[in-house]
Amino acid sequence: MEVEKIDHLELWHKVEKTNPKYTKSANVKGNQITSIGPQFQIMNVTEQFGSYGATWGFKNIELDYSLVATAFKREKSEGVYPNKKIVGTEDAYMGLVVFKADFFYPGGEFPIINSISLFTNNDMTKLDDNFAKKLETDTLTKAISKLGFNADIFLGKFDDTRYVEEMKNEFNPPAAPVPPAPKPPKPPKVIDATSLKAILLSDLKGLNATIDGITNKKVIATAEQILQIQNKIVELTPAPETPAEPEPEKVMTSEGPESPWITPDQVNTALESTVKQLKSTINVIKKGKLKARAGDLKLLEDKLAKLEKVV
Repeated sequence: MEVEKIDHLELWHKVEKTNPKYTKSANVKGNQITSIGPQFQIMNVTEQFGSYGATWGFKNIELDYSLVATAFKREKSEGVYPNKKIVGTEDAYMGLVVFKADFFYPGGEFPIINSISLFTNNDMTKLDDNFAKKLETDTLTKAISKLGFNADIFLGKFDDTRYVEEMKNEFNPPAAPVPPAPKPPKPPKVIDATSLKAILLSDLKGLNATIDGITNKKVIATAEQILQIQNKIVELTPAPETPAEPEPEKVMTSEGPESPWITPDQVNTALESTVKQLKSTINVIKKGKLKARAGDLKLLEDKLAKLEKVV
């Protein structure tokens, strides 16, 4: 039977990375550390386990003050660094408050212990009235770190600036550039008396461009102004050229184009003449001594044909 593999680091890999946005550098007793926003930590744990106090948190909390007055020997020094000298020992007190509790979560529970100084100075003359809050917050950080929360900080990865930059880009990617707002459309130009005079003095191209602007609502004009512009366009538009009459169809003869043309009077006279005279006129035309339009020549030939039928 195949045994199902359990990924014991599944939760760890989910919560090991820290968003640099919720961290800051801090100096604790001469040591430079990276501190994490406690509310950010609570939010992360709530995301995984549910509400604080209901499905995870501390129980059986106990504050032990027995170490506050516990005496011990410490080095006695004189002077200030770098001229500080050890001159012997002296009696001192630990001044520590110990926090004991059980941390529970959906996967189980475990005991946790932590301590903090009751005083804010080494001479133990100034009591820290926030010691209990600080102690619980610090203990919470230690407890959830055992489950993998913010492991990258405790593994020293935040000492590497390149890693911190990677986390910044992962959790807070650069915002996409905002496209510039579109420019508002230009208000339409209003034709006044002065601009109308200039328009009416322009050429056809300028006049037609003005009409296009009015049509596309880029130019505002009154009905009277539009009529004046249209009349000016009509005035400047050249009249269409009258097509030239086609040249009469010419009968080309062997004599070439230098022979004289038969006149209309000659055509009428020939039509009133006899068969012999018609034949003579037609022969002169065909020999090229006299030029005639194709229509006139046909008219003469038709007349000759009619006369020949009668004869």
